Amino acid sequence: MQIIPFYGCHLLLVTSGGIDPHTHLAMEFMGTETIDDFFSGQAAALAGGTTMHIDFVIPVNGSLIAGLESYEEKAKKSCMDYGFHMAITKFDDSVSRDMEIMVKEKGWYFCSRSSMDSFKYCFSIYI
Repeated sequence: MQIIPFYGCHLLLVTSGGIDPHTHLAMEFMGTETIDDFFSGQAAALAGGTTMHIDFVIPVNGSLIAGLESYEEKAKKSCMDYGFHMAITKFDDSVSRDMEIMVKEKGWYFCSRSSMDSFKYCFSIYI
């Protein structure tokens, strides 16, 4: 935080923007889709002081890679920094192969924390 003199005001506090670590923009679920896409949800977040979010990628027909490609397309409307979490909705040989490809070729990593598995990605910032 920094204190800056500003046009006769005693002080103006300038702080860094917030990070929302759990979002579901343009998420399809049971034949519906969340109301906010990457542009409208991010524009609202920016208006409130949030400058980055981490969105959940949902696999497409069980495929992690198809899910990532779908969300990369959705994120082309982006107007702020973002990252992705991968939702693992099932586990079988095809998901295991997708995870291996995503680690080796796409820079994702797999971690286990408190007996809860998550598959996360340090995504390059798109602005």
